[in-house]
Amino acid sequence: MEDAKPLNKDLHTAANNILDVEPSYPDVHCIGSIFGKHITWEADGWKAIGESYFKAAYIHAGLSGAEETFKGPDAEKLLSDFSINDVTKWTIGKCKHLVSLTPDGYIANHALFWKAGPDEFHTTAGCSVPYLAGIQSGKYDVQYTTKPIFIFQLSGPLSLTIVEKATQEDLHSVKFLQIVPTHIPGIDADLEFVRIGMSGTLSYEVHGPASAGPAVYDKLYQIGKPMGLKRMGWKDYTINHTFGGNPQITVNFESSLYADPDFTAKAPFVPNYTGSIDPKDLKARFRTPV
Repeated sequence: MEDAKPLNKDLHTAANNILDVEPSYPDVHCIGSIFGKHITWEADGWKAIGESYFKAAYIHAGLSGAEETFKGPDAEKLLSDFSINDVTKWTIGKCKHLVSLTPDGYIANHALFWKAGPDEFHTTAGCSVPYLAGIQSGKYDVQYTTKPIFIFQLSGPLSLTIVEKATQEDLHSVKFLQIVPTHIPGIDADLEFVRIGMSGTLSYEVHGPASAGPAVYDKLYQIGKPMGLKRMGWKDYTINHTFGGNPQITVNFESSLYADPDFTAKAPFVPNYTGSIDPKDLKARFRTPV
């Protein structure tokens, strides 16, 4: 695990000045520094979190960060050229994990992308270096921008019920891998609702501007708490994807971009490898699409 460490356990009095997109709760004492941002490291206990997958639901904020936008007449070509996927047949509101490789065939990035307009794609929680290299080559007419957003993941049999109570909308018709606009009455923010999840159970995401994160999180939590909604921190999130059978970059394997000394020198965080495998044996930590 890289750049992930718990801070001291008496931070809740100052957490409003530390947490990026989550509200401060007096019963949450352990905040984590993850990839240069601060989120809940541990909230509700691991056993309650594990049971919530099947009995109720959990909410997790750890993937919040920058939403990246690729927009321009060559956006489809750029993403298709630098991925093992082809996005040219995607429809607006469609999302999927795109996978890019380094020349040796190892995975450099895999992250959720979605088509937001005729020539516009968004992505979160990934490393877009391969696509940025394509833009910098001058061969693609694509503009790249970023903005801070929250990403709240809800998973479990009551996850849809909780979001519908918050938005006061019927979202049953949203199909797998579809993203639609939504809002929560009383919160002045444009939100997006995505039907996707990695824990192997019914799962969704709610996206929105980072500034609205604490209000949206608390709304969902206060609605879901009486129904058994649990707050998942990063400590338990590292189990989430593995449990669902979905490998997660930086958790179950490392980006092959770290084999490039130039990338490592410029990276905002550098992995600290420990364990039984030789820390210098980077390829042991990489994976191919197969």
